[in-house]
Amino acid sequence: MIFLAGAKYKNQCPVEQKIPIYLIVAGAVGVFRNLISLGRRAKQSDNQDEEEEKKKRPLESILDCFLFVWFICGNVWIYHNYKPNYDEVNSPEYCHQTLYQFAFWITTSTYILVGVLCCCVCCVGICAAAFGNE
Repeated sequence: MIFLAGAKYKNQCPVEQKIPIYLIVAGAVGVFRNLISLGRRAKQSDNQDEEEEKKKRPLESILDCFLFVWFICGNVWIYHNYKPNYDEVNSPEYCHQTLYQFAFWITTSTYILVGVLCCCVCCVGICAAAFGNE
């Protein structure tokens, strides 16, 4: 779980104290949001119409907006302090290597995933246009 990494190294990143907080909050709110969604789906009966099923609850929308804004804040905190000092624990530029690299790669992998998905959608669209019925 993402928040466990932040909790384990909470006070080990003087260069940016918010990086472990970012991981803790993002992980906890993400799990909470997914549990709400899972609970809503479990309560729904099979005979409900699809229109009601697709409607989002206001709390889920608020949590999604919060997670998006929190992700942007995390980007600023992580990328602004790129390549902190991993060796000198007493340095103000120090950040625990595992903590920083975990936060860095979680954030970077999100961009990689979005980029791959965009490429796939573009490829499917091009194939559909090229091989579609005329």
